[in-house]
Amino acid sequence: MNQSTLSVDLRGPRRVSAPFDTSVIYFFFVFLGLLGYASSLWMPPETTFAYLTLLMIAYLAFEVARFSRSRPSRWLVNPVILSSIFVFGLPFGLTNIIFYLPESYRVALLGDLWRGDFSWLNSAMLMALLAAFGMWRGYYFSLGERIAVALKRSKFVSGVLRRQYEVRLPMMVVLVAVSLGSRLMMIRLGIFGYSSELDQLYETSNFSQFLQMGVSLGTVAFVALSLNYFSQASNYRIAQVLVLLLLVFETVFGAASGMKNQTILPLLTLGLCAYIARDRIPKWTLFCVPILLVLSFKVIEPLRYLRFNDPSYQNR
Repeated sequence: MNQSTLSVDLRGPRRVSAPFDTSVIYFFFVFLGLLGYASSLWMPPETTFAYLTLLMIAYLAFEVARFSRSRPSRWLVNPVILSSIFVFGLPFGLTNIIFYLPESYRVALLGDLWRGDFSWLNSAMLMALLAAFGMWRGYYFSLGERIAVALKRSKFVSGVLRRQYEVRLPMMVVLVAVSLGSRLMMIRLGIFGYSSELDQLYETSNFSQFLQMGVSLGTVAFVALSLNYFSQASNYRIAQVLVLLLLVFETVFGAASGMKNQTILPLLTLGLCAYIARDRIPKWTLFCVPILLVLSFKVIEPLRYLRFNDPSYQNR
């Protein structure tokens, strides 16, 4: 079978410098951000916070929409898009609705973390807005593209990075074995997932991060094999079996951790790998995610209840 070449180069799709009109829009958003922060002098702080939150969402939506129109291929996995969503959009945008929920829900979700002071939140929102502005302006700065081209042409990078989605099966076995061993060790020590014991976490803090790194090697192997499978860079049937086994492996341990997000994350990772390799997400993964999420609630919630209410519960 012909080996699939890596279709996305090191610098991604060709970028062009932002035109003058978008620079005007950029400075307009900066002005609105500074004006909104200054409005706290004559408006209630919670109103200013809502304004800055909506401004963050509007600016990111503008940049993401402009980017997706100019570079429609694999735009969802571009680092600047992922940063816009997970670094800015969720923490400083959509999740801010929690501060405007009824007090009973807010207290249940935040507990003692919330003191009711929006002034500090407004300062954080302003800094997040300026960071988002700077990230997008830096992305369109031509210096980054010139550095990427130079790296792509260097012999060192060409010798280190593969041009195909190839894997070495012995190395995959080693990564999975280390991941399995790290998980079993964390379970034995009582520091695995939701069942962790606080005292054990403190006692093992000197080396627990290394065990967590070992756990993540399973994800590395899963991603590598998934890219290999979806690009059909090696024997299709063998790759299919290995990917299915690792999907079950990661999902089972995700459920055992007591974390719902860890239960659906392997399936989402599989869909993302398909998107990178084939520029489309399999429909069956989108269909299975909500089903798996419902099943995770059925399994994990009873586990959590036992964790805190059953004196005979054993987490090792």
